[in-house]
Amino acid sequence: MNILFDLISTQPKQNMRFHGGGEFTKKIFIELTKDRKNNNIFGLYDKNRFFDESLYQYAKINGIDLIGVSNLNEINNILKIKKIDRIFVGMPEKIYEEINYDNIDLIYCLHDTRRVGMRYQKFLWHYEKNYIRKIGARYLWPIFNYIRKKKTNKYRNNVMQLLKKANTIITVSNYSKYAIMQHCFKLNIEKKIKVCYSPEKIVRENTSNNYNKLEINNPYFLLISCNRYEKNSYLAVAAFDELFTNYEKIKNMRVVCCGNLPKSIKKKIKNENNFVFLDYVDSEQLESLYKNSFAFVYPTLYEGFGYPPLEAMKYGTPVICSAITSVPEVCGDAGIYFNPYSKEELINAILYSLNNDLTIYREKSLVRYKIMRKRQAESLKRIVAIILR
Repeated sequence: MNILFDLISTQPKQNMRFHGGGEFTKKIFIELTKDRKNNNIFGLYDKNRFFDESLYQYAKINGIDLIGVSNLNEINNILKIKKIDRIFVGMPEKIYEEINYDNIDLIYCLHDTRRVGMRYQKFLWHYEKNYIRKIGARYLWPIFNYIRKKKTNKYRNNVMQLLKKANTIITVSNYSKYAIMQHCFKLNIEKKIKVCYSPEKIVRENTSNNYNKLEINNPYFLLISCNRYEKNSYLAVAAFDELFTNYEKIKNMRVVCCGNLPKSIKKKIKNENNFVFLDYVDSEQLESLYKNSFAFVYPTLYEGFGYPPLEAMKYGTPVICSAITSVPEVCGDAGIYFNPYSKEELINAILYSLNNDLTIYREKSLVRYKIMRKRQAESLKRIVAIILR
């Protein structure tokens, strides 16, 4: 069988060189090629975008043909020339919406329904990088939101067409399965959907204290992806800033904010000395930050799966996290939960962490990580089996 494997999903998306969907696709590609049996696997990538050198070298060493493309016609030609029988698509990409799938088995991964299911709020403007969009979101919210909803509906219709064409749909949590069903009732696709948890990311576990190189000498809470609206750093920073002003017990602590917090949010902070802003940290530094933090705070507004809590739990770090979407499914009884739309609830959760022995949460974190790691490994084998069936 000739299989075309989507590696475009591993390439930069929305200004992020590395992202959850890309890590998901990369891990499946590596696992698939370990035992491809008599199948021919071709990796498809966009030759006009950054492509991970380590993935390129892996394919080269293991004799996997990589095919670079720049437009739809080139993909359709490849389907004919290579006589492709099956295509695996790791995450939604516009170019896959227009491919001719006649007589081709399509395995399509849809991680979440964030673009159609997430609630958008006015503080979105802080995260808009385009100046015109920023002005629109800030001063013309009703018009901006109306246009956004129209684009969202177009996106949903395009995705629905792909879901209709797909022979198998893979999603990464039970929450995502039911969200897809909710937004696609008319398609009657329930039997096509297979729930397979996102495989564990390829990260070297850290055993050092490299975070000291970042000059963090106080106990700290950790926030990540502070440049992304859906990760909700706006609410978290506001909650911590209020606590630093009013609560003596937290004043010797810090909040480490990874990921280029928007300047317009920074300007609102009253207790800036209690915050450490890290625009970029490499994977080794991030592992150290997870390992050594007092608690990891994850106020996300939407997840299909959610890697970060498990990355913290790997070290027995307590996790204060959002109580919505897939997060409770992933974190189980190990999370300290709050409503991510309520600053008051987040403050309560932080106060709870400061005034109670967190030993039980450290123990639960380690247990939960082991449980989920086993489920992730089983899911990875299941995905490979689906592709090679």
